[in-house]
Amino acid sequence: MGFHTPRLGDGIDIVGSWAEKVGLDIALARELAESILVRKVDWVDEITRVHEAGARWILDLGPGDILTRLTAPVIRGLGIGIVPAATRGGQRNLFTVGATPEVARAWSSYAPTVVRLSDGRIKLSTKFTRLTGRSPILLAGMTPTTVDAKIVAAAANAGHWAELAGGGQVTEEVFHSRIQEMSRLLEPGRTYQFNALFLDPYLWKLQVGGKRLVQKARQSGAAIDGVVISAGIPDLEEAVDLIHELNDIGISHVVFKPGTIEQIRSVIRIATEVPTKPVIMHVEGGRAGGHHSWEDLDDLLLATYSELRSRANITVCVGGGIGTPSARPNTCPVAGRSPTASR
Repeated sequence: MGFHTPRLGDGIDIVGSWAEKVGLDIALARELAESILVRKVDWVDEITRVHEAGARWILDLGPGDILTRLTAPVIRGLGIGIVPAATRGGQRNLFTVGATPEVARAWSSYAPTVVRLSDGRIKLSTKFTRLTGRSPILLAGMTPTTVDAKIVAAAANAGHWAELAGGGQVTEEVFHSRIQEMSRLLEPGRTYQFNALFLDPYLWKLQVGGKRLVQKARQSGAAIDGVVISAGIPDLEEAVDLIHELNDIGISHVVFKPGTIEQIRSVIRIATEVPTKPVIMHVEGGRAGGHHSWEDLDDLLLATYSELRSRANITVCVGGGIGTPSARPNTCPVAGRSPTASR
């Protein structure tokens, strides 16, 4: 018979009599017995109250780790740690000299914050803005909108992340002409990103995977500091090699654009292989008709959010359309592909 059932009510009187015999607080003993034997428990509600009281750690005193396994999903994202003190692993965490048990960051810490710059301007700060030094609004790559250099340069000069769409750079001559035009239009110190279509074997081999026009342009001085891999995810080994190659030549931002749950998990596996390298993920949904996804953006995030936040080197941006102003009050619109906002 399980606990927390009225059928165990007789046990309360038994515990009370035991407490009386040994001189313990009878009322407290009965209260504890009732809590364990009879009273129904909403565990999520109990842990919520613990969190609201300011607890940072929970100790599971055993005898096993059942409560740890029961509690871990409830505290996920709250910034609370739990230690199964009855297990060997838990005891190592508690008693190893100099060791500090780790607790994941609270998801609330990823929320955008407002900061005041030294010149008095007020800006929005996110993990993306701190990583890239740009605004949280992206000019996403989209053929034909951002094939043209002028709109990309204008966005870059205004301090935004701005992607030149590789879908329109169809020959080596066109590519070089566009790169030269970007160099003329950019203000000193400004950089931009190149959006490459993994889906298109010809363009991928021309621009990144074969002739490596993007890499050669960067090595020749082009102000490209990011490569956005869209319309598909390379396999693990190829993606890891590409991250190392691009970082080594000064392209510090490598971006993947998953549009399904499995693609998101593929990018997480890639990020796991390069823990010291920043990986940006543009999660695409299909609310506005999609482009490389027909999934609901909320569903994608709900299914994978805890996994995304398990990797400190992943920076998450989201896009996929704005339904109505009331439904998407906190999403930032951008030009180009689907609206994208960073966190």
